[in-house]
Amino acid sequence: MRKVLIVGLLLVSLSLALELRDVQIEVKGDIIMVNKKEYTISKDVKIEGPSGQELTLESLPSAKTIRLEFDKRGKVIFIKVLEWWI
Repeated sequence: MRKVLIVGLLLVSLSLALELRDVQIEVKGDIIMVNKKEYTISKDVKIEGPSGQELTLESLPSAKTIRLEFDKRGKVIFIKVLEWWI
């Protein structure tokens, strides 16, 4: 029973995150457009760079690979920049 619960929790947590590579990003208000697909940003979104530093929305267009995490309503609550365009 415990194994089923752990596997279920892992699947739920994995389904609330998305990793995207070679992205083109635009930020428009509370919308982030990643490769022409729109995602709504939570008002208290946290953005983190590759080494853990806190970033702003203005730095996102320079990101090459990102990981988005979502809340249960589908809003982006965490953005992790994994790689930059050089």
